[in-house]
Amino acid sequence: MFFNTRKKTNPRNPSESKYYPCPRYTGKVDLHQIAEQISYASSFTEADVYGVLSIFAAMIPRYLELGEIVEIEGLGTFRISFSGKGSEKREDVQAKDVDGIKMLFTPIIAIRRRLKKIKIRKVPAKRKR
Repeated sequence: MFFNTRKKTNPRNPSESKYYPCPRYTGKVDLHQIAEQISYASSFTEADVYGVLSIFAAMIPRYLELGEIVEIEGLGTFRISFSGKGSEKREDVQAKDVDGIKMLFTPIIAIRRRLKKIKIRKVPAKRKR
């Protein structure tokens, strides 16, 4: 995997900036492409795989809305996290104080180990002509 560099300004001190590595993506794989690859590796049709994956993708947010942690064997877990406004007293905390709702994903250990083994290389500089 390659990375580019990106200059970022310190929000607390706008006169200070540094360069940071950021991933260089080579493209995007969509559900149709995944379904196609699964169909090649199995006895299922692409349409069947796509249908199941579409329903699967719709089910994750439904369970998260119910307060469930969604564990996908061989992949990892999805869960909801949020931040909110603090209060001095417990009884003063209200649902309206919740903001910044987001979904978190934690991969299984095998995936984390595999990600650590990715070879990271800087995008070669363009030659000047």
